[in-house]
Amino acid sequence: MNPGHRALAPSGDRPHTGNLLFPTAPSPLQRSGFGSGQACARSLVEPGSPWAGFTRGTVDDWLDVLAACQPQPERDADDGVTRRTATLALLRSALLGLLATDDEPSLTAAVHQQLALARREEHGVG
Repeated sequence: MNPGHRALAPSGDRPHTGNLLFPTAPSPLQRSGFGSGQACARSLVEPGSPWAGFTRGTVDDWLDVLAACQPQPERDADDGVTRRTATLALLRSALLGLLATDDEPSLTAAVHQQLALARREEHGVG
């Protein structure tokens, strides 16, 4: 895991970390040259290339960041990895939407809403 990511990870609150991570998506100027998308695509369609494994490694890195945000009992629970994966899937989906539409206000609101629902579910508030 990138040591810089530890600063993003408040202990014990994975949904809160998702809220912190989403606004760090690239600005519109940065998105126009968003090269990691190209690297991900190449790693998926060119398994023998130098990009092989890039996408899997990126997923693993982000799952590590989210794991660091979970309290030990949640991290080690049967559904701990499922919760991390769901958060990462939400963030990736929102980033793709952001790249496609540039509708940052709507997508940010959607991410915050889904993470708030996740937080309530985790704490048994319905």
